[in-house]
Amino acid sequence: MDNPVIEESEKINIQEIIKPYLRNWLWFVIIPIVSLIISYFYLKLATPVFSIQSSVLIKDAKKAASGGGDFGVLQDLSVLGGMGTNSIDNEIEIFKSKKIMQEVVKQLRLQTSVYTKYGLKEKELYKNTSPITIEVVHEKPFTKEPKKPILIKISGDNITLASDELPEIKAQFNKAISLPYATIIILKNSQFNKIEAGEMGDLYMTYATVDGTVDNIQKILNVTSQ
Repeated sequence: MDNPVIEESEKINIQEIIKPYLRNWLWFVIIPIVSLIISYFYLKLATPVFSIQSSVLIKDAKKAASGGGDFGVLQDLSVLGGMGTNSIDNEIEIFKSKKIMQEVVKQLRLQTSVYTKYGLKEKELYKNTSPITIEVVHEKPFTKEPKKPILIKISGDNITLASDELPEIKAQFNKAISLPYATIIILKNSQFNKIEAGEMGDLYMTYATVDGTVDNIQKILNVTSQ
């Protein structure tokens, strides 16, 4: 037989539990909506960062040393060329060496970055998503690298470079451009794909010294043995 006193007590307890939430029901509606809006804009505006992993098979040290090949090239490029090859640690240090990183920076043109701004979003352009490529012909020693990006305006074969730190410079494609910190050449990218590039606005470039770029890469590079 049910006890009405117990049922009434349970009813009252449940109401007491729910009452504080009912008083603040508006927050339970507002907070999810605000969270969804913030997540949407974050995904729209955030710059994607990718992690790349690669595996390298290192040949037997004695055979590699006697037969030359790729390992010999790595030794020539590294500052460890005179070291013995008995330790796997030596071989790992070859991949992390500054000289190899300098070659990577120069061959992949990592001293300069090209990106576009449209609305509130920034997007880096690289390879077939960039309408231009920038080659550093000469790095001027004992000069400060720019802290602010350089606006690139293109009209036919004519180029205008400008920033808050740099007076307006008139230039052309395929011709040397003298900046306070380096001499560069801007080329049209024959592999540019408008579809893959997507929506674009104004073009900007950044510049860093070889040593500065190498230091940044070495900080994020991780080489381990398996």
